[in-house]
Amino acid sequence: MAVNLHRLTVFCTVVETGSLTAAGRQLLLNPSAVSMRLRALEDEVGQRLLQRKHRRLVPTQAGEVVYAYAVQTVRGAQELRRALAELARGERGHLTVGVSVSPVSLILTERLSAFLQQHPHIQFTILADISERLQAMVLQGECDLAFTLALEVRPGLEQVPFYRDDVLLVVSPLHPLFASPRVTVAELLQHRFVTGVQGHAQRRLMDTLLAANGLVGYPVAMELATAHGVRQAALCGAGIGIVVRSTVAADLAEGRLREVQWDHGPLLVEYQLIHRSGPPFSPLLQRVLDFLRPPAT
Repeated sequence: MAVNLHRLTVFCTVVETGSLTAAGRQLLLNPSAVSMRLRALEDEVGQRLLQRKHRRLVPTQAGEVVYAYAVQTVRGAQELRRALAELARGERGHLTVGVSVSPVSLILTERLSAFLQQHPHIQFTILADISERLQAMVLQGECDLAFTLALEVRPGLEQVPFYRDDVLLVVSPLHPLFASPRVTVAELLQHRFVTGVQGHAQRRLMDTLLAANGLVGYPVAMELATAHGVRQAALCGAGIGIVVRSTVAADLAEGRLREVQWDHGPLLVEYQLIHRSGPPFSPLLQRVLDFLRPPAT
């Protein structure tokens, strides 16, 4: 049996206040309008729902059954309206976020965690992959948003600048260059390096930056698919690690690695947020982008 939600709300209010007048004040209705809705509800259920005791209106046995049902129904409807309003404001929902396979992505994870502290009804799924594949995943709808290297943006995507980092050469105490205060390019080329996998965007970008500063054709001891792997290999003395600063900041501070000093110009890597362009996207995605967007300088 379908029961009118508004009449259930009126009935609950009368039971909780004990009078037509008090219920009317709360619902912004006059007592006669409250009484009319109660009579209509009793006609719907076919039973008397209220009786007067000690100058208060209290539920009959049938009224107690209806009240227990009505409380759940009214509360559920209120929660539904609240959830839909939160969804429309971007305060509720789910996003899938792609992150590049790099410890640099921890910066984004920290920012998203801070966002969740303010928005407890939002959920993120985080997927890790290389930057090139993340672009395709966003285009195909597998991710709503991705954190990638600042690559050439494909048609159908928009980018938001997010983060910059320095490219460093680092060595562990096990490496012969650890004690050298400063080295030349010629001296660097006498040693082998640990770096990313040939063909990956991060490797190509770092090689371009290094080549612009004279470090071309360096010998490679090990190629690794992740920045964490490059860091670990450098820690173990496998070679000169080519890394970004945020990957090894703690290692540098605690002396596990040392930055190799050599003459070079700026070695900056940029990271971006990408999302699909076109029709307006969801209020939740807009809220997340506004939160993550760096302040204007």
